[in-house]
Amino acid sequence: MIDFDSNWPVAYLPEDWTGECYIINTMGFSAFFKMYTDISKWIIDNIDNPRANAHWTRLGDCMYFKFRKSKDMLFFKLSWPAK
Repeated sequence: MIDFDSNWPVAYLPEDWTGECYIINTMGFSAFFKMYTDISKWIIDNIDNPRANAHWTRLGDCMYFKFRKSKDMLFFKLSWPAK
């Protein structure tokens, strides 16, 4: 089972990964936390082998995401308001 809270094994972007993005809290804690759990579920449902191909975590008022494949990062950015 994948933990919705976080999948953030390393602090740096691994060498063969596409990129990273983030979402800043502009909506209040409850809505932000619900959005984070929704995004975590979306990653688990839509990214092939999410434990190996995506990293995600929430620190304070910001969510951070890293993706191995460019198609996964593009799909994510089209689906969620990431920067």
